[in-house]
Amino acid sequence: MRALRLRPLVLAACLGILLGPLVAFSLLGQQDTAGARRKDKEKGGGPKVRTTADSARREAKQRAERAHKSAQRALFAESQPLEFSLIANYGAIARDRDTLSTKRFTGTVVVKDSLGADRTIPVQLRTRGHFRLLSRNCRFVPLRITFPDSGVGHTPFAGQRSVKLGTHCQNNDGRYDDYTRREYLAYTLFNAVTPKSFRARLARGTYIDSATGKSIATRVAMFIESEDDLARRMGGKIQELRGALFDDLLTEPLMDASLFQYAIGNTDWSLFGLHNARVMVMPDGKVIPVIYDFDFSGLVNTHYAGPDPRMGIKTVRDRLYRGPCQAPDAFVAAAARFTSRKAAMLSAIASVPDFSGGEQRLARDYLDGFFTVIESPGRFRREVIEACEKKPGM
Repeated sequence: MRALRLRPLVLAACLGILLGPLVAFSLLGQQDTAGARRKDKEKGGGPKVRTTADSARREAKQRAERAHKSAQRALFAESQPLEFSLIANYGAIARDRDTLSTKRFTGTVVVKDSLGADRTIPVQLRTRGHFRLLSRNCRFVPLRITFPDSGVGHTPFAGQRSVKLGTHCQNNDGRYDDYTRREYLAYTLFNAVTPKSFRARLARGTYIDSATGKSIATRVAMFIESEDDLARRMGGKIQELRGALFDDLLTEPLMDASLFQYAIGNTDWSLFGLHNARVMVMPDGKVIPVIYDFDFSGLVNTHYAGPDPRMGIKTVRDRLYRGPCQAPDAFVAAAARFTSRKAAMLSAIASVPDFSGGEQRLARDYLDGFFTVIESPGRFRREVIEACEKKPGM
């Protein structure tokens, strides 16, 4: 029995002999580390522990830096039309009419840099759109231009990765130049209402066919800000979230978008189906709508545009409010926001480059009709508040 009782003690002694140096070394290391920590502390240094608050501040700083860079993009820093040439095989491009196509075509953009010298930029091109992508509607399709990662510095496309180009649709029909200017006006009008909107830049593009070396046309065009840049400016993120209902969205930007669509006479949009609309999720989880593509609006008034028969209106010039039903105070607040920006919106009309006097009068008269409604309590109640969308989404 005694041997059995001594055996654990012997084992412990043996382990002590074997582990002693290791323990001593460990203790010495701990002493050295503690000493180092004391020295660091005396010097004001030492290891830093990152907290949740530190991470939040770091992320906020990064968002602010990205927002500043996006807001300063050279492409949208100026308002005069941008002169450029685009060389590509337009015969091949015109045959790619599939809305789901991801096929890319090589091209070359020629543009003046900040010193006034011609810069040649290799690009990739894709067709885009729906209505204008159909061959019966447009001979010259809208495009998306993707730029290289380098080689665009000190040009209007510095910082751009991919940007939409609105084109003239038909080579020999001057009406489309007017349509492009009017749609550009729609973008600038919404910019006057809220910064949560896409920016646009008028341009004048010369299109040269690479297969023949001949110029096809020189026409009015329009560059539209990328979704990524809009999201970075606002500190949010664009999400492909179909099925959005009114209750999912922040009230003020939802009302701004809805009332603006009413102002320009546009019913060709859907938040639920993400038709000519996107949703942007902010860092706090709030969701706001962003809208685009206004060529079916009454303000642009293209000859090919017509309202959906289910809307119950005869022409796109007839206004129809398709926004959500809200408390009366929300409508009054939205109307007040637009009224406060009336001067800025009207002055935007005169700022459209090469906009004729007749075009300016037509746009002003149409916009005046909107302000007449929202500034008349009776008409505003009948034509907007009581006409609101009773369904949970649109």
